[in-house]
Amino acid sequence: MNKSDSLSEKVFFFFQGEWQIRRRFAGSYEGRLIGNAIFTIDTSLENTYAYEESGRLETVEGQQFGSKQKYRYCLSGPAIEVLKLENGDWEPMHELNFVEEGAHIIASHRHLCGEDRYSVVYRIDLTGSFQMSYKVVGPQKDYLIETQFARS
Repeated sequence: MNKSDSLSEKVFFFFQGEWQIRRRFAGSYEGRLIGNAIFTIDTSLENTYAYEESGRLETVEGQQFGSKQKYRYCLSGPAIEVLKLENGDWEPMHELNFVEEGAHIIASHRHLCGEDRYSVVYRIDLTGSFQMSYKVVGPQKDYLIETQFARS
């Protein structure tokens, strides 16, 4: 096993379990979300977690909505592939290749969704938390999404 395989495996196994999430949206869209997430083993696929998230989204105008999302995190060689459930289909979102950066393990990736560009950075602290930051830019979008994950 090479060093990147080792990092991907460490991060993959670190994700398993329950997390509290706090998300902040800033820019052309503003608001926050507080909720929970869980990574559980997907028994139908090898080296795959089912990720489910639920929470309460509040806009700066005070509107509140329930929010739910589903993803798959698949350990695939030196990377973790992230797929999102969209209209009943699993669509690729990220391929994360982790590197050590000081006390953290970091991965970044960019992808297009229509005319919008999503740039994500994962910052893992193996002592019990991680952060995911998205920069979203498109014809009608320009905002940052920052999510903090802490063990439940």
